[in-house]
Amino acid sequence: MGRAEIEGIVQALELLGQYGWHDSTSSLWLTEGAVATPDPAKLTVGEALEYERLQADLVRLNYELLCEVDEVRLWTYHTFHDLESEPAKTGLRQDFDWERQQPGAEKLAWDRFVELPGEVEFSLPDRVPAVAVPAA
Repeated sequence: MGRAEIEGIVQALELLGQYGWHDSTSSLWLTEGAVATPDPAKLTVGEALEYERLQADLVRLNYELLCEVDEVRLWTYHTFHDLESEPAKTGLRQDFDWERQQPGAEKLAWDRFVELPGEVEFSLPDRVPAVAVPAA
């Protein structure tokens, strides 16, 4: 089960800083966050609900902790839907229904995710470095 700790992010930022990171903003985009739960089909109803609560709490706590790290400019959650073929259930919703082309039922983690603020203000340095645009 996932953990709500950010020590790895802090260590990565320190390491990147030691080696002269790529620009002055030191921005970090976290795009693959996920908290896996066991397949609820293999659990009792009570166990499945407890894992669902834990997943929801960890999603919220991880977001709150990373909001305190100035360099984190983007935080997203990786998986919206569980997939029947995957034993680890990282989605915010239950298994996607391919036959009906419909999302699975919302989990508690979905509720926590949509309750999170859509944006958090941050300030850029006075001088923003130029960005190289790739040739067409």
